[in-house]
Amino acid sequence: MLAYPRAPNPAKPTGFALRLSFATSRAKPWESLGTRDRDVAPLRRACYLSGMRSLRSVLSSLFVISGAAIVPHVALAADPSPPARPAARPARAPSAPSLPPPQVALEVEPAANGPHWTLRVKNTGPVPLRLVTDPRLLRITLPPAPSLAAVKGKKAPKPIVCALPTSSRPRGDGDARVIAPGKGYTQKVDIRTLCFSEEASRALETATRFSASYGFESKSLAAPFVVGPLDPTESAPTPTLANAKDIAMAERDLGAHSLAPAPVPATPAPSPTTKPAPVSEDGAIAPPRLTLSQTSRIDADSADFASIAVTLKNESLRSVSLAFRPITLVLDVVSPSGRRSTCSVPGQTALARDLVTTVGPDRTTSQSVVLGRFCTDGTFDERGIYSVLAHVDTRKTLAPGAGPLFYGDVVSKTPTLVRIRSGLMPLVPELKPSFD
Repeated sequence: MLAYPRAPNPAKPTGFALRLSFATSRAKPWESLGTRDRDVAPLRRACYLSGMRSLRSVLSSLFVISGAAIVPHVALAADPSPPARPAARPARAPSAPSLPPPQVALEVEPAANGPHWTLRVKNTGPVPLRLVTDPRLLRITLPPAPSLAAVKGKKAPKPIVCALPTSSRPRGDGDARVIAPGKGYTQKVDIRTLCFSEEASRALETATRFSASYGFESKSLAAPFVVGPLDPTESAPTPTLANAKDIAMAERDLGAHSLAPAPVPATPAPSPTTKPAPVSEDGAIAPPRLTLSQTSRIDADSADFASIAVTLKNESLRSVSLAFRPITLVLDVVSPSGRRSTCSVPGQTALARDLVTTVGPDRTTSQSVVLGRFCTDGTFDERGIYSVLAHVDTRKTLAPGAGPLFYGDVVSKTPTLVRIRSGLMPLVPELKPSFD
């Protein structure tokens, strides 16, 4: 059984009450002798005060004992020992003298017409230098467009940097060449490969000034370096120049320039339909009006990851049935080196009646293909900017039992710009590097 503490009994007097009752009980003999209350009251008060004095003496003794235990700690805290002085720092070793940077000059010359700008890095010093020669290390910085000028109370717009993604840029200095004093490295660069986004393209068209840099963006002091002295030899074991990770060009005027549109293949002339065109109620020939559009820009590491979407729209007042399938798509491709090729399904094909597409008035339908799978091997081997123009040619596709179909060729108005970030350099003389 659990034992609970007993509550105090109010009827049972405490120690103080007992002492007070004892004091009063000692006064009772006087009362029995007829002593007046005014004579007994001083005696009662004296006994009460004597009890309080005994209680006060007990409390004071407890305070003295506890104070004896506290005072040493207080005294110890009030008089701490002086802190130890920190050990003297060892004297720094004298740092090695800093070496002067390499003497090089970066020049980027825009083209008056066309997208091919000129990149030039020249050795202006008296000794030969080791230089990484890769146009993918170039970066162009454009000021923000005037329409994006800073507004009071808002952050100022940031400059636009045209560059390849970090994953598509060189990570080492494997393409290093020795540049003799007074010589340089020159190469044509398609500026669209750097300013590829729509925002960067608009900024490039309206910009009046620009700056450039060539090299690695990392702030680390470790390799790779874009330019530096030659490796130590027995005759020159100690380098006399420092390595540099980046070469900068000051801001300059862009001048009059225009980006020529990507080369567009000649639009094939529309051939007459092989089937009778639909006839309206009044007997007049009313051919359907179909338009074609396609993806504006594709940015991919290779053609196997580049998918193009083609959209067909019926702008006529009646529904149109046609064979709109990947087998009816034709892609005219122009490579960075200017080589032309056509991607299509060769020969005449037959289509089941259930696969015929019917497009209602003012309706659209789309088809998508992967460029690396739709085109033959070698079409997208070069890295750079491709122009891809799509059209739908239903003249070689039959659909028995499908009723009246549209037979013709619908060509897109605007080509797709495709940036392939990996691959071979374009094999054309004007795009090859030169060292002079």
